[in-house]
Amino acid sequence: MGLLLSGFQRERPSDALQRLSFDIQRVHIDIASDKQRRRRAMRSSAAAILIVSLATFCGLNLVGDFEWLFALLYTSPFILFACGIQAAIKFYFAWSLKKNMIKLASLKEEKRSVLEEVKHTESYAVAKAILDQFDTLDDETDDRINLV
Repeated sequence: MGLLLSGFQRERPSDALQRLSFDIQRVHIDIASDKQRRRRAMRSSAAAILIVSLATFCGLNLVGDFEWLFALLYTSPFILFACGIQAAIKFYFAWSLKKNMIKLASLKEEKRSVLEEVKHTESYAVAKAILDQFDTLDDETDDRINLV
């Protein structure tokens, strides 16, 4: 019977705050890794399309009897494709960053509400220990993440 009732037990505030702090750190790491992946993807896609376009342009100029204007015209789909790929990459990573920022804001709000609950429900000694451990001022400064 005790095993059945233990499933309905509330989570302790310190456990909830520890879980929230871990989740906030994980979201910060996800944001940083998304930024690195975005930079890498933008560089590699731009370089690949540039190389293919340059090879096509030079190949048409050297091998064929095309003038440079026609070679440029035949190369233009590669350039437009590169612009489309770049736009898709920007859209995906902007969407991913926005999703992570919303998740981060909700986690911080949940952490604030748990801290407020601790202030009102726990005794002074317990509340002071929990607030000293989990109530940090750097959470407010982390809200301004560089979007580049």
